[in-house]
Amino acid sequence: MANPMHDRQELCKSLQQDPLNLRRWTQLQQSYLEAGDNLSAKSVAVIVQGIAELNEILSKKESQLTNMQRHAFSRLAMSHNNSGLLKEIGIFYLHEFKLPGVAIQHLELAKRFRTSDGDLDALLANAKSARDRAGITGESAESGVVVAKHARPAAKEMLRRTGKLSFHKKTEGLPDMPAELARRTTSRKLKRPTVAQPPEAKSPARVGDATAQLQMAGDQRLEHEGEYLSVAQAVDRLPVLAQRSKFDSALTLLETIIETCPRLDLSWSAATQLGQECFALRQYTWAAAAFQHAANLLPDEMVSWFNLGLALQNLGELNEAMEVYERADQIEPGHPKVWCNMSALYFQSDRLDQAEDAARKSLQADPDYARSWDNLASALGAQGQLADAEEAARRAVAIRPGFAEPWLKLGMIYFQQDRLEESREAFGHAKELTELSAYALCYLAIIHTRQQRIEDANACAEEATRLDGSCEILWMAWNEVGMFHLQAHAYPAAQEAFGRAIECDPENHQCWFNRALAYQRGQELAEAERCYRESLKRKPGSQTAWRSMGHVARELKNDLEAAEAFAKLVELEPENPAAWSDYAGALAALGRDREADEARGRAREITSRNHAEASRLGRAFSYLRNRS
Repeated sequence: MANPMHDRQELCKSLQQDPLNLRRWTQLQQSYLEAGDNLSAKSVAVIVQGIAELNEILSKKESQLTNMQRHAFSRLAMSHNNSGLLKEIGIFYLHEFKLPGVAIQHLELAKRFRTSDGDLDALLANAKSARDRAGITGESAESGVVVAKHARPAAKEMLRRTGKLSFHKKTEGLPDMPAELARRTTSRKLKRPTVAQPPEAKSPARVGDATAQLQMAGDQRLEHEGEYLSVAQAVDRLPVLAQRSKFDSALTLLETIIETCPRLDLSWSAATQLGQECFALRQYTWAAAAFQHAANLLPDEMVSWFNLGLALQNLGELNEAMEVYERADQIEPGHPKVWCNMSALYFQSDRLDQAEDAARKSLQADPDYARSWDNLASALGAQGQLADAEEAARRAVAIRPGFAEPWLKLGMIYFQQDRLEESREAFGHAKELTELSAYALCYLAIIHTRQQRIEDANACAEEATRLDGSCEILWMAWNEVGMFHLQAHAYPAAQEAFGRAIECDPENHQCWFNRALAYQRGQELAEAERCYRESLKRKPGSQTAWRSMGHVARELKNDLEAAEAFAKLVELEPENPAAWSDYAGALAALGRDREADEARGRAREITSRNHAEASRLGRAFSYLRNRS
């Protein structure tokens, strides 16, 4: 009768002689599974995955292990749960084989057996940083820290998040009043503006200012809400009503002016002034209604359509805004402000090449237009052309040193390239300038955290929260602060920081997961389970969260909840033998032995299949190496 213990000893002896024999490692993993030793099976599963990647690397480079490396790997079979040895192997994977993902798995495995090793924490942080720099994404191993995907977003992601900041937000100044006017049209009580189809109009000439025109209106009176006003009084009342938030009353008065006053230039002036007042108050629907009236009255005035497009753009009516800007371009072809705004519209619609072309067309008309250089930087950066984006942003700040948006973009570009000091300087300029201060402070908090200046990071995150609690990237700053505390084993501080991140973005599953991890590491398991559930409500397909919740439930002796979590895990990872092994353990704890045996059988089946596939790959690599 075969002796399983003797067989494992023979396998370990064999691996001491040939430490990279993937077939033997897989057999060892299967042996532990059959014996019900789940801890050893999981450890060997991590080693098997690393060996498979290492063999591929060595085969491609046609190289072999050094004597020191070979000695370490030869000891691994007999000491696969030895924290010091796993740490040594992890260092090899990180620094010599350039496999940071594999290094993370080995270092986290080592941490299971030595939880208070400060060197392991530092090595893990280095490995994760190397993985991020290599562009590796995704969730970490089951017990590791999950780095939020947007903690270091790509330049394209960051530029898109702040792309709206590059929109041209200012209306043009009131132009000279046209003298020869078009036939009047009007839309009564227009609440939701649409693109008008105005009647034909003659090309207007230009005469004096609005004050002179109002004096020419004479003593004509109009009635509004039971009161009789002169035209001049009515026009003066429009901005007052808007400032008192009586927008409906203001629009009604405007329409009365349009119907009563014989001078269309005065009506146009009143509509434009009301639109500008509403725009300044960020009441874009009312601004669009007023600008629509102006466009109806003087359809050959470019500024009428420009202002209407600007209001529609701020309402998010992108197609309608583009249609209106195209109408403005037909009236005054090549106007730099029109093409600047069209560039921002294309950017917001993810039509990046057209955004670039529109910005360049604007710059052809006005090479010193800083906002178009800023829009060009956005378009280039979102296409990954960081060097050209940096140059465009630099042109923008050279023209307008007090222009915050390009400083913000420069900070993000430097940040993406790990030029942290330059990034910190650029964000420092941005935070001093405009309403973008909260955005800049969020990135400064992240930079300070990565430079180990946690007090400065906290101060920046607090200041950003005070300035703009609704800033869409505020959660990133608090999440980064939380990650710092988590890696420093300051679990209460980590829990608080992740809680602040959740306040900023309650639907962010990563923040809930990270807070759960902080509670789990702090042995507050009931809170950890609650936060894992909140994370899974927001991302039901997270394998890491289901695995972690299963382990927490098992520690809490909630065997049924653990079995349910691992059942979901094997549904999501049907080819992961470790997941089936966890499921088997949970079923066994419930006394469901037949199902537990079936789960173990599935784990063995998958392991055998993986072994066969690895063997085929090994033969293929050997064949290719011999051929070359």
